[in-house]
Amino acid sequence: MIEESAAVDAIPTARCLMMFPYLRIAAPLPIGPWQIEPVTIERLEEIGDDMSVTIRAVLSHLLSAEGSPLECTTLLTRRRECPELADPKLSTAERLSVQVAVSFAIARANALDDHTIDWEHGPIATAEVDTLLIVPVPDGVDGFVSRTRGGPIAQILVSGQRLNDKSFVQLPPEGLTSIPELSLDPVLANAIYDVEITTRTADAPCAIHRVTSAALHWYSRAWENSPLRTLPDALVQLKTALEALSRESNSWKGSKKLEALYRAGGQNLWAVRQLWSADDPKQIREHNGEDVEVSAFRHWYLHLADLRNAIVHDTLDPDMQYAASGSPFTGNMFRVAERVARELISIQIARLGFPAVLLTPTERQALKLLAGRKSTREAPSTCTCSGSAAVAASVGWPRSRSRCAVATGEAAHL
Repeated sequence: MIEESAAVDAIPTARCLMMFPYLRIAAPLPIGPWQIEPVTIERLEEIGDDMSVTIRAVLSHLLSAEGSPLECTTLLTRRRECPELADPKLSTAERLSVQVAVSFAIARANALDDHTIDWEHGPIATAEVDTLLIVPVPDGVDGFVSRTRGGPIAQILVSGQRLNDKSFVQLPPEGLTSIPELSLDPVLANAIYDVEITTRTADAPCAIHRVTSAALHWYSRAWENSPLRTLPDALVQLKTALEALSRESNSWKGSKKLEALYRAGGQNLWAVRQLWSADDPKQIREHNGEDVEVSAFRHWYLHLADLRNAIVHDTLDPDMQYAASGSPFTGNMFRVAERVARELISIQIARLGFPAVLLTPTERQALKLLAGRKSTREAPSTCTCSGSAAVAASVGWPRSRSRCAVATGEAAHL
């Protein structure tokens, strides 16, 4: 596999070819100071410059899930109006923030407007679709590229081969089953980017940014489709994401905080679609030796906590089905937990200053027309933990330094 190595971070962006080989989008999407842009072999042939020739040569070695060479890809490039940062650490923080934004936007793109995912008929874009390939640009098709194997525990250099050497191919990730064309939400992607870059570059990011970033990380890991993983593995990661959002290791207390977050979604179009409702039937749960009446969500979440503990400590073959009379959370535990985490992370992002992420693009357009506004783009999060001046300047967004409403306990208006 042509993979990113530790040395790549020391190479200026302009000297690296960066692409999401297995991501298919219909139109370019700016994310902060970066842009992801679809490109086809035909388009590269029309352009015909040295970089286009190099990209075509790289694609000729990358295979699709069906085993044929890739004929299109999605490039990651820096926007022309945003000069490259001199500090490589800041540049790396930006790139990692783009990856997180793309990952969550892909997960949201899997779902229909009613938040459901067609698990049975697909196609489903798993985490393998957001694989980012970074290759130092070789000197033409006669130049060498290095191939490595391994990961954070152990990594080896397999070989260095010329781009015009047709004897080597790059197999797709083992978990890649399909490469669907996706419609990524630009408002959502830029909101996630802003939260991530703030967390990664602020001198003292507030707790709400840190836990949101942690939740995004564990949620994205749950989408990995490697055959070395099991569905219970993924469920543990989803529970970890929800636990991060609650900022509470005690699940009894955490269930109350997560339900409060659901309630903060407000009375709007999003609330109509979300899985939780204040009108859900109550359930009985044993607590400290007594039967206690709890909400449908809390009953499900406490069952998730029990199941997580069983997976970690007791069993390799847990029952992944949950059933409770009248509960909207009845069903496969992984699928329900994925939706719950996706919805709660979205509400958290909204409370950080991006309420528009709770609307579909169609709904935003309708509201824009009704309000007669020129733009529906939301301002970045208003909090005291804004990122560095260099990053803010590179993005081109003004940053308010008023208090973070969420950090001080004040819910943003939704």
